[in-house]
Amino acid sequence: MKVQKSVTQFTPGPWRVNPDFDGDIQTSDGKLEIASISASLLTAGECPPLKKAVANTKLIAAAPSLYHALEDLILFVEAEYSGDLGKYKKVLAQARGEK
Repeated sequence: MKVQKSVTQFTPGPWRVNPDFDGDIQTSDGKLEIASISASLLTAGECPPLKKAVANTKLIAAAPSLYHALEDLILFVEAEYSGDLGKYKKVLAQARGEK
């Protein structure tokens, strides 16, 4: 099955970590909040420690770029080489909310 550029349901990127608060992910223009990450200033709690929470926001903010980079890589590899790309296609399907 050949992968084609897909129409995604998620808010288009790029996203960024809010420069005023490390716990918020927003569109690059700052007009739309995508998500908010909770952090715990204590070592015990239901939220990750602050350092991990900030790292989580950076990873989530990179999600649209990561998705499209993987999609482009799959298209390139399929066009130039042969091989099993099933696990990579599954990741993209998962990101699109498909089963």
